[in-house]
Amino acid sequence: MNDTPEEIRKMQFQVINSKPLKERVKMMTDMTDFSRKLIENQIRRKNPGITDNELQLEVFKTFYKNDFDAPMMTKIIENYREYQIKART
Repeated sequence: MNDTPEEIRKMQFQVINSKPLKERVKMMTDMTDFSRKLIENQIRRKNPGITDNELQLEVFKTFYKNDFDAPMMTKIIENYREYQIKART
């Protein structure tokens, strides 16, 4: 959704770009952390008994669902689960 007028978007861009690089990177990581927490909370609400490992997988699928086709996503998930089993032994 993009309901922000173009001139306002340009002003926002100018304000953000006027900040030092270190501050912009901090803003970016804070937003990423915040979005991850929102997604985790949504997943936990839908799956109250989810394990931490399964939560990580669900977050991964949410973030990268458009980056991998179904067979590759399945392969990544299977490899992750195998890795977790080996790590426990």
